[in-house]
Amino acid sequence: MQYADIIFPRGGDNHVAIDLIVQHIRTKLGQHNLCKIYPNLYVIHSTFQICGMHTLIRDAKTTKHDFVFYSDRLIRLVVEHSLGHLPFTEKQVTTPTGVDFCKRVCGVSVI
Repeated sequence: MQYADIIFPRGGDNHVAIDLIVQHIRTKLGQHNLCKIYPNLYVIHSTFQICGMHTLIRDAKTTKHDFVFYSDRLIRLVVEHSLGHLPFTEKQVTTPTGVDFCKRVCGVSVI
């Protein structure tokens, strides 16, 4: 308790207090365009898939296997999005079969 930022009386069962804090945070975040304040901040827009995965990893009844699977998937989305912001230079690549690739890069995620 000494180092906690927020303490909820009755913990996770206090839905009213949790909802108030969540609404307060959403209000504060909505007051500013954080991308203008922090030019290196990139926001991954929420989709039904991302919301569903967040719901699953936050559910206390989710199995360890599902938690790891969906956490890994969310992490992969963040890494893929981040890689898109790295600086690059164009380079022509010749494959062993003699095919030339330039200006287009294809990434494949193998599980």
